[in-house]
Amino acid sequence: MLGVAYTAVAAVFFGLNGATFRRGVLGGSALQGVYVTVLGGVPLFLLAALVTQQAFRLDALELRAYAILAASGMLHFLLGRYSNFRAYAALGQTRAQPLIQASTLVSVVIAVLFLRETVTPLMAAGIALVMAGPAISATRVASAAATLGARVPPVRLAEGYVFGTVNALAFGISPVLVRYALGDSGLGIVAGLTAYLGAGAVLALGFVLPGVRTSLSGMNPGARGWFAVGTFTVFAAHMFRFLALSAAPVSVVIPLLRGGAFLHVVAAWLINREYETFDRRVLVGIAVSVSGSVALVV
Repeated sequence: MLGVAYTAVAAVFFGLNGATFRRGVLGGSALQGVYVTVLGGVPLFLLAALVTQQAFRLDALELRAYAILAASGMLHFLLGRYSNFRAYAALGQTRAQPLIQASTLVSVVIAVLFLRETVTPLMAAGIALVMAGPAISATRVASAAATLGARVPPVRLAEGYVFGTVNALAFGISPVLVRYALGDSGLGIVAGLTAYLGAGAVLALGFVLPGVRTSLSGMNPGARGWFAVGTFTVFAAHMFRFLALSAAPVSVVIPLLRGGAFLHVVAAWLINREYETFDRRVLVGIAVSVSGSVALVV
């Protein structure tokens, strides 16, 4: 299935993106990361729309569909991405993954209720596993962090779980909006461009605030570099995510996408091993959540 292939490619780029985001928030803020990655993604999606010639098929979608896609962009790329950055900063990339997996549950439940997709008993078991993962990895935070060296930032569990929960809700709802707006049109690139433009328009208004301009002008050079790399990886990830959602049901795409959480562990080990937590409970929590995500689509 083409949608599954798109999802697999998106999962690879999301793994790389998680590592670059994590590295960026070690020296920068969540607000800085959102501005760089969203505004930087607009021209990339515009270029992709021109290259694929989807930019010349804008009349294939109704005005209502564009409004829904723009709203999904505001939800996903503003609220969702900001809370994602905050969760990474507070918990680390690996420890945040099981909690972010909960977005799978949100997506599947909403898809069942509003898009008439169905849930089998095996999928119900998968939902239970997805929910169990965060509880497993949340335990023994202090001792796990203490054994990994001084470079591991302190874990702020309460902050991480608040923003992780917000992230799961935002990331869980937005794919349903995208799928509802697109149907089987195949216009995933147009959807991505519209969503980025919706979020970018809100961010552009923020430039009138002195605090925003001061924050961006005073960005740490190292953080700026990692956020710039993250702009390209997250663009590629979302390009294939939107393409997948234009070709396959939410209940297939999102669980498989979250099932790629092990790729976050690989990327974290390659790029951020000195800043991340790889204790047994975290890895078991990720494995349980991934198992649940896979069960949702078997």
